[in-house]
Amino acid sequence: TSSQLSTYFAGYQEWIELRKAVEEAWGDEFTLRRYHDQALSYGSPPVKFVRALILDEPLTAGLLTGGALILVAVILTTLRRAPA
Repeated sequence: TSSQLSTYFAGYQEWIELRKAVEEAWGDEFTLRRYHDQALSYGSPPVKFVRALILDEPLTAGLLTGGALILVAVILTTLRRAPA
């Protein structure tokens, strides 16, 4: 459909912005392999959750509301504790 291109582009932009933020956070320790291994280790959640995991950022109410926030917070906490 005509909306697919803009949807894919928006997702692409999110991944590019995440990679840039991770490069800045990791500095000289950044490698594409490490970044990809880390990002893929979480499965396929939305980019905003991958970002929270990689950069150890808190989930905010703006990401989710109510029970969904609690559920995702529990899942992300579990993933953070899992060995990389």
